[in-house]
Amino acid sequence: GAHTLLKYFEGKASQNHLQEVLFRKYFTDGVYPDANNLRAAAEEAGAEDLDEAMAYVASKDANKAVAAEAAGYSRQGVNGVPFFVFNGEPQFSGAQPVSTFKRALLDSL
Repeated sequence: GAHTLLKYFEGKASQNHLQEVLFRKYFTDGVYPDANNLRAAAEEAGAEDLDEAMAYVASKDANKAVAAEAAGYSRQGVNGVPFFVFNGEPQFSGAQPVSTFKRALLDSL
């Protein structure tokens, strides 16, 4: 659902806005991302064609592709957000002390 809608917005300037809308609706407003609420989020984020966006969300192929992409990231060690990569090498996820960032940055030089 929500991840597939974000994929539909990929490459569009409004993708980040959609992400903020989805986060607000779910984490602050407690709105579950069902089809109606995803449509409302897409509209709020400025989708040019709501029907096309929702057809993409309903597409089995699109959902399979998004699931495959997520599985690929999991295989690479991504298990939380934010996840940090330096020079193409996976490092760590989640909140970290400054010393962890410093060590990773220095090691990546």
